[in-house]
Amino acid sequence: MAAAIQLAHRGKNVKEGEDVSFIYKDSEHHNPLCHVTPLELADANINFDRKKYCEMLLDAAETVLTTLSISREAYSISIGQNSG
Repeated sequence: MAAAIQLAHRGKNVKEGEDVSFIYKDSEHHNPLCHVTPLELADANINFDRKKYCEMLLDAAETVLTTLSISREAYSISIGQNSG
């Protein structure tokens, strides 16, 4: 919804139920409108929220690996840690 609001403020007519592609920019920002940026407003220099995308990747891995009885703790990684 935040991405749709941003587009509407830029003059784009966003209809209810319309899909809006976005990039997580700062998922922990105190202002919800600053969490994401609509994809069509993003440029090549956007700083995306790496931590958020790592968390999403780990959530997806957990979904797959739990079917094999492998717990998240078995592959848990400290997000933001340098791998060397």
